[in-house]
Amino acid sequence: LNYNHSLKIMEYLLRLINGIGNKIFILVYFLNKYPEDTLLIIDGKSHHQYGSEKEKIWHLYPKLLEHPRIKFIRWKEYDSLKLQGLKELEITNNIFHNIEGFSEKAIKKYFKINSEYEYLKNKYDFVKGLFVHFRLGDKFIQNYQKVRKGASKDYIVLKPEYYLKYISEYKKGPVYIFSDQPKLAKCLLGGDYEYPIEDTNETLFCFQNAKHLVISESTMSIAGIKLQTKKFKAIVPGYFVWKNKVIRTPYFTTNDENIEIENDESLILNTKAEYEDIIKKCKVKLN
Repeated sequence: LNYNHSLKIMEYLLRLINGIGNKIFILVYFLNKYPEDTLLIIDGKSHHQYGSEKEKIWHLYPKLLEHPRIKFIRWKEYDSLKLQGLKELEITNNIFHNIEGFSEKAIKKYFKINSEYEYLKNKYDFVKGLFVHFRLGDKFIQNYQKVRKGASKDYIVLKPEYYLKYISEYKKGPVYIFSDQPKLAKCLLGGDYEYPIEDTNETLFCFQNAKHLVISESTMSIAGIKLQTKKFKAIVPGYFVWKNKVIRTPYFTTNDENIEIENDESLILNTKAEYEDIIKKCKVKLN
């Protein structure tokens, strides 16, 4: 590539950071924001990852390698280009709730999941099954550390009642509870459901292909349903934390025909006592 800044078509360095959901949001945002320019991309290792090639976004979405405005580079090349003065695009929190790029018709063809994961269609019932994302993990712990000191929570973490309400309402076949803390999820929701242990790629395949979903306030499952190409029905949280306040979700509107928005704020895990009840009941380890 020619790194000539005088070219009309500019080139920018871009680092994909955090978990896969955030990486998808970053990439979709900048492809939309810079529709003529080339992105020279580093896919950074997040604290959720081990560093294998399978965790690279282009392994999950190999069509990205064919994108005319994307080039994945190594750290050595990144360091060299940065020394030459090539501009790196800034990652801000606004990116993680900006959904404009997902509405571009062309974007979904580049986010077609690697065919090696098609075997999951024989493992799960994608027609009658209900796919649930119960996000806990670091969000649960960070929120508790905040509320126990009287501070505002950083994230939306939902009570078990949110999931149980819609599981009972929409259960027509097997119920699959995907969680970053499956033991805690099982303690809170009960043992009558399946608790698959899958890696991130397999989980995203499920969220991008399921017909019936109940999701968390999580960029991973939100990205999964934003990238769906077939008809589906998803229950989604109607709220979001922004500048220490709970506001209306930026991800969905009442015009989204595939979406049912839950707006009952009493289903949000809020108080120190509510967190400590769960910690005590399920013997949660905080470190």
